[in-house]
Amino acid sequence: MVEITGQNHPIYLTTEVIQNAMDILGAVSTQGDPNVANYKGRCISLQKIVNHWSFTLVTLQYTFDTKYTNHTNLTKKARETMEFKRHEQLNDHAIDNDETLITIRGFLNVIELIRRVDSTTGKIALNYLLLLIVTGFRSIEAFNLKYDVLVKRHIDDPEIRKQLKKKGSLIIFSAFDM
Repeated sequence: MVEITGQNHPIYLTTEVIQNAMDILGAVSTQGDPNVANYKGRCISLQKIVNHWSFTLVTLQYTFDTKYTNHTNLTKKARETMEFKRHEQLNDHAIDNDETLITIRGFLNVIELIRRVDSTTGKIALNYLLLLIVTGFRSIEAFNLKYDVLVKRHIDDPEIRKQLKKKGSLIIFSAFDM
């Protein structure tokens, strides 16, 4: 890029630079190497993304005459990423697969419920729910948690004590005895 444009910042990328790079790739590759077509096809895919987001000063227009047909070498994660780029946005409300355990919105709703609940038993139940969410809903962590393994801590600082009392969470439990 520096040899052709005299610049090294990616914003100065041009079609001529890409053409030169692909020509060098073709020259150093063995005759009939199928990976060359894959690299050139991927280059065009990346060029579309760069053009869409206008990362360069000029629109890139690299083309090549060999048909790029090898989409089978993409991993599942790469295909998911490509599909995500086509949608161009993340939809928090949609659950497309079974891998999603909880949305961010659902997690924040549980935290808001903990803040609003007045009873101690309600807070304990919702904290158990948070523990299950954080551990991926492995219930053994919740079953192994016992009251006698927690140590009750008192806050010595009067300002912090006042703020916690105002929020209704003055009693602090810790799993470690310090």
